[in-house]
Amino acid sequence: MMTMMMMNMMMMNMMMTMMTMMMTMMMMTMMMMTMMMMNMMMVGYTVRLEMAMVAGSAMYSLAGTRSDTDYVGVFTMPSEAYLGLEKASSVMDSIANVPGHGSEAEEDHALHEIGKFARMLAKGNFQAVEQLYSSVEGKTPVVASPAWAALADRRSEFVTAEFVTMYLLYVRTQLRRHGKRAAERSEPKKWYNIFRALYVIGAVVDGRPPPIALDASHPDDSRAIDRLLAIKRGEIDQVLLFMEAKDRHATLVAADLSHLPQSCDREWLNSWILAVRRGDYLDPDVPELFVIEPSTAADPYADLTAADEPSNAE
Repeated sequence: MMTMMMMNMMMMNMMMTMMTMMMTMMMMTMMMMTMMMMNMMMVGYTVRLEMAMVAGSAMYSLAGTRSDTDYVGVFTMPSEAYLGLEKASSVMDSIANVPGHGSEAEEDHALHEIGKFARMLAKGNFQAVEQLYSSVEGKTPVVASPAWAALADRRSEFVTAEFVTMYLLYVRTQLRRHGKRAAERSEPKKWYNIFRALYVIGAVVDGRPPPIALDASHPDDSRAIDRLLAIKRGEIDQVLLFMEAKDRHATLVAADLSHLPQSCDREWLNSWILAVRRGDYLDPDVPELFVIEPSTAADPYADLTAADEPSNAE
């Protein structure tokens, strides 16, 4: 009798294990089908890469030996991609498995379609503004089309009161999120991001262009680099950092922004989007560097070689 009961229990355990495995396989199959459907949406047209660059710590001239490699970019979809029944995604988040660019686990990617990117700019999104500055003044390799160059030439027009306000809102959110656990959890990178943001905002409030790629030869930047790297290494007490950041944030919130325009020129920005979509910036002398085939749309660097790199790349 006991033997029968044990056999029944073993059978039940085996059935439960098999059911769990079947459920897992079904979930994996559904995920694969979803990915296949997303890839199918890309078939039938190409997207044009307008800008791509290394971002994160490398963008700020603060990269260390253990820093992650992040990439940002902007691309243009053809009209059939957004005017038809099925609209493709305006964000690409993977350019992994590209030679020389590390593994997917090591990298973060964010590539936006120009319409989405322009709307981000119009709202004063600080990440979009930083990309405009870094793609021109930074020290990281950049791929830039004539359309992107036309936008970057007017980068100072996007340093607005809305830009400062959006950046301060980001800092406030981060302070609320991480300030409560400053004494309990070691998060040096979070505080490094907060203080880098406060430094950029402070420079703009003082009338300086946003110091995105910090310049070690500039006295203020040099001190900021030393301090930010010390914070990143966890060498400064987080509770003290929280108190300092709160005070600095309050000072910047109360700062006079009358020297800045309230917002960017939306009319010009809209005309730029339309010109890009019409192909007004296309140059017959520019090689097919900026065209991504649908099969490699998730890997916009796949066709780039050392010979294709722009002249300002290091």
